[in-house]
Amino acid sequence: MHPLLDKFFTLILPFQCVNCHRLGDTPWCLECRISTPLDPQIRDFPPEITKAKTLFAYTQLKPLFHAYKFMNIRTLDHCLIDHTLALVPQCPMDSPDFILPVPSHQNRVRERGFDHVTRLFQPLAQQWGLPLISAINRSKDTPFLHALKTPQRAKAVHNAFTLSTPTLIAGKRIVLVDDILTSGATVQEIAKLLHQHGAAQIQVLALAG
Repeated sequence: MHPLLDKFFTLILPFQCVNCHRLGDTPWCLECRISTPLDPQIRDFPPEITKAKTLFAYTQLKPLFHAYKFMNIRTLDHCLIDHTLALVPQCPMDSPDFILPVPSHQNRVRERGFDHVTRLFQPLAQQWGLPLISAINRSKDTPFLHALKTPQRAKAVHNAFTLSTPTLIAGKRIVLVDDILTSGATVQEIAKLLHQHGAAQIQVLALAG
């Protein structure tokens, strides 16, 4: 579309910010981005995970993630990616060999039309100069974990994952990435699988927690 026409349609059909609901030219307005600072937190999930880090507070990004994942507002990923790269231009983890996204089940991907974790982290991996490799399958269609209590989450994801290419794992320093890290049940289950296949180091990085 011609830039002038694009600007015209933006003016007559503006976005509504998913956070503050003000009208503007993006679904996450500049004011809300500015008020969402980097808030890195280190989490502890021994023994397989050597370090787990979240970049932003989940309470600040909750409306954005809900709209992105459940209302299919896909342009939000550009907003979040740009905001993250502006604040985190280099990979904040310790010398990984590659990035490994937590997968969604194929039924969830089919419903959404995209794999949200890969879609969010592919540009980040490119900026950070790291390969992003899809080597995990979610073989069990688990319920939405946010509706479950912590013990139920661990039970729901038990044996939910398999490796599609186990030979890539042995001896590698891996950063397992996800959009949100709360109880840690998902990443701990995957970390056990990676450890069993000889991963040298497993770190976890999530956008929010």
